[in-house]
Amino acid sequence: SGERLADAVDAIEQYDISGQVEAIGVNCAAPLLASPLLRAIRARSPRPLVAYPNSGEVWDEWAHGWVAVGPDGAPSAESAAAGAERFGRLARQWAADGAVLIGGCCRTRPDHIA
Repeated sequence: SGERLADAVDAIEQYDISGQVEAIGVNCAAPLLASPLLRAIRARSPRPLVAYPNSGEVWDEWAHGWVAVGPDGAPSAESAAAGAERFGRLARQWAADGAVLIGGCCRTRPDHIA
């Protein structure tokens, strides 16, 4: 909706005085963005962190299908298995960044989080 992440986290910390917000996290972002976003949240909140990014694939409207993207954001010939392996490596970093709940949304499969 256009809010800055820092402003959203600050609003939660300011207004959730009853503690109804159990955790703050990243949802449906590219996997490569999760770590910097988690660190930005951690800098503003002591609440548990959640990492729930998508698979990192993007919709190719010309090909009418999903395509993998590499670390540089450009289309990649990476296989689904390689993408899942990269997701797993990144997930270990999200845990190191403080995420206590780790999963995946759009186009992730069990092998992404196994």
